[in-house]
Amino acid sequence: MKDVFKKISERFNAGEPVIIATIISGQGSAPRKPGAKMIFLQDGLTVGTIGGGALEAAVEKSAEAMWTTKGARIKSFDLRNDEAGELGMVCGGTQQILLAWLAPSESHQNLLQRLFQAEGQFAPISLTIRLQGRGHEFSHAELGLLDGRNEFFGAERDRAVVQSLQEKFLPKAIYLSEQIGEAVYYVEKINNQDSLYLFGGGHVAQPVVEIASLVGFRTVVLDDREKFANQDNFPKADEVIVLDDFDNALGNLPLSSGAYVVIVTRGHAHDQTVLEQVLATSATFIGMIGSKTKVARCFQSLKEKGFSQEQLSRVHAPIGLKIGSETPEEIAVSIVAQLIHVRSQLN
Repeated sequence: MKDVFKKISERFNAGEPVIIATIISGQGSAPRKPGAKMIFLQDGLTVGTIGGGALEAAVEKSAEAMWTTKGARIKSFDLRNDEAGELGMVCGGTQQILLAWLAPSESHQNLLQRLFQAEGQFAPISLTIRLQGRGHEFSHAELGLLDGRNEFFGAERDRAVVQSLQEKFLPKAIYLSEQIGEAVYYVEKINNQDSLYLFGGGHVAQPVVEIASLVGFRTVVLDDREKFANQDNFPKADEVIVLDDFDNALGNLPLSSGAYVVIVTRGHAHDQTVLEQVLATSATFIGMIGSKTKVARCFQSLKEKGFSQEQLSRVHAPIGLKIGSETPEEIAVSIVAQLIHVRSQLN
């Protein structure tokens, strides 16, 4: 998702329009869920995916004419039975896809910057697309953002409309509004809460950052050794923090609901020190590396310090799905797979 919006911003900076395709609803078995996006660029390149294969080819064909007609349209793709076979899809079902031609503008650039600034702030924020017209064919599409502070970023000037969107649609994950005046609004809650905090900058953390970044996590690495905690070692990390020590590992970090914590420091004592602090937060996911023996010793020590079994049950330890991993890269795959699993259950 982040790559899609960053590419849109790049093209807008260059004065180029884009066509964005978004799955807005679906029934039956389908490769991607509502909210999945891809963009089509004037030079023929694409970013993102809505399912791959022949389905995307069919959507791209529908998008081609829009470089001339502009506007937006909602189109249904029935992938059940015969049509699924014709498109080469193993999955079957019906998907509604919104295709919108978007022009570069100051309003669009400002709201994209606001979206980027919101990363990791753990505040509810929703993307809107104002579709001018009725039915399934629209003459114009305009992006907007709603946030939890009753602020709207975009071209919409009707405060009554903004208030209605805030009240009715902000709590929903994805919604296509009824007709409001001469427009319909697509509203989608943007999941900007998937921030992964890795305590420890060693050989396991490096591939975790690489893989987690690929699947949409905002990654923050923390270590008390500058030779490990630096951008050269973690070029894909969104942020690298050098700690004075692990005794005050959290500082002002916003480890609230939506934060994922992975503890992979260089020693058992540091792991326990960090874990004690993280257990006092409402982080969505807490995972710690180590053998079953090490984990048992750590938990026993924490119980002796007054931590309850209920508190310790929040900890995924040893972290990672059981896939027989041995190398740092394989361990990283098992860790990120577990993060994806937890995230999918929450979403």
